[in-house]
Amino acid sequence: MALTKITTSLVAVNTLTAANIADNTIDATKIAQNQILARHIAAGALSDQLAANSITAAMIPNATALTLDGGVTSGNTTISSNTISNPAASMILDSAGDIILDADGQDVIFKDGGTQFGSIRKNGNNIQLMASIEDGDITFHGDDGGSAITAMAIDMSAGGNVGIGTTSPAFSTGSGLEIERSGTATLRLQDSGNKSAEIRMGSDLEFVSINSGSNMVFDATGDIVLDADGGDINLKDGGTEFLRISNSSDGPQFYSPVSDKDFKFIVNFWNINFLNHY
Repeated sequence: MALTKITTSLVAVNTLTAANIADNTIDATKIAQNQILARHIAAGALSDQLAANSITAAMIPNATALTLDGGVTSGNTTISSNTISNPAASMILDSAGDIILDADGQDVIFKDGGTQFGSIRKNGNNIQLMASIEDGDITFHGDDGGSAITAMAIDMSAGGNVGIGTTSPAFSTGSGLEIERSGTATLRLQDSGNKSAEIRMGSDLEFVSINSGSNMVFDATGDIVLDADGGDINLKDGGTEFLRISNSSDGPQFYSPVSDKDFKFIVNFWNINFLNHY
């Protein structure tokens, strides 16, 4: 029976060497399509016969992609199907340009050990940040003079309470905003014309108009209520008290704390004093 195949018994060990094969003699025209398959090559037979970097893109005619069904492994990093994994070390994405995450499913998902803990989603024209673990907070951190600080916290277990400078905010965005810091906590409101006012909380609660000559207006469609549990309402000018309204057992008292200053009740009638009390 005539031989129809070349088997390993017909080729002596080490007889097919680079010296016996002229350059470029084995090309695509010498090999019928689909005739050399993976099963024709013994396991590991080529692993030590290929010089480093000996197979380049130029050696694969008209190639635009290389498909490897078994995946690619380099060191501890494996690329397989839709997963890139490295179980032994950190993975670095380093680009001389930008790093772009383009998820047509609208979600960029973050996991730890397979457990999702957060995501970023395109929600209409908005960006949505999501803490995926039940009652897990969203916190913002920084470095203050070498010490790690929590700059802001959103408490999901308390209905979304927001705190700046505190990790335990007591108010939600629906009922208020809590700002906490050592010393005097200050909330400044400023318009585009650089006019500003501050709410300060130190030993006292202060409402301060920063700009010289600016008025402070309290305007309510209902009543304006001053409720002082200390029993006194003090009126000052430049820090100097000029009138005190007190609650006593005998009824309300009006007191002028400046020596020899009078009470005057004036009506707009030819600038006449309606009542003077000396």
